Amino acid sequence: MKNNAGAGRQEGPESVALPRLLSAQAAAKYLGVPYTSLRDWALRGHIPIVRVPDCRRLWFDRRDLDRAVDSWKERIAG
Repeated sequence: MKNNAGAGRQEGPESVALPRLLSAQAAAKYLGVPYTSLRDWALRGHIPIVRVPDCRRLWFDRRDLDRAVDSWKERIAG
């Protein structure tokens, strides 16, 4: 019988899971965009910012970033 305890997990050094909250710099790298673009989108309300108590840094939820990308997708009629 097969053991599925690790099902869905990748093995190896590349498999280190990203944290759910990303700094602005890490979020920009995750999206493949300049930090200044991400910051502008966040300050204009296009991407939610997570406010951590007693912290001035901008944090981003990886799920919000994925949803934003999904909402920006275009479908071209063919």
